[in-house]
Amino acid sequence: MPMLALTDEPPRPDEDKDVYSPFAMRRVKHPNTDAGAVAHMLKGSIGTGILAMPNAFMNAGLVVGAVGTVVVGFVCFHCVHILVSDLDT
Repeated sequence: MPMLALTDEPPRPDEDKDVYSPFAMRRVKHPNTDAGAVAHMLKGSIGTGILAMPNAFMNAGLVVGAVGTVVVGFVCFHCVHILVSDLDT
């Protein structure tokens, strides 16, 4: 299926041979740093859980709530580890 041109310029003859790289054409004013990425991951993992924590402990009890919190923490850590390690491949 041929690509539609979005400009009036004629296509280059070798345009279909080029490999598209989204990072080469990307212009970001304020790119995210490693510390910013870690902060976003922590906010996503911890932020919503903090709001539900009092209700969860009220329904589960102190011992079951504490054990459940540790288990869910390990599951979240494992999921984040899978996401980060998959970026290298």
